[in-house]
Amino acid sequence: MNPSHFFAESKRRNVYKVAVAYGVVGWLLIQLASILFPTFEAPAWVIKCLSRQSCLASRSLSFFRGHS
Repeated sequence: MNPSHFFAESKRRNVYKVAVAYGVVGWLLIQLASILFPTFEAPAWVIKCLSRQSCLASRSLSFFRGHS
């Protein structure tokens, strides 16, 4: 596959916009969790799992969004 065609097709399908949107929503969720979870005495590993899940989900969803 031609790399220039790949990036042009990704731009046409709004893959970049979706990836940025997932990143912003993930960041907001992590910020909210870091504020609220200590209030409810949640263990630190919960925030770590949430941040990892957010990163993995945004990558995989933006990949599948571009190939649908």
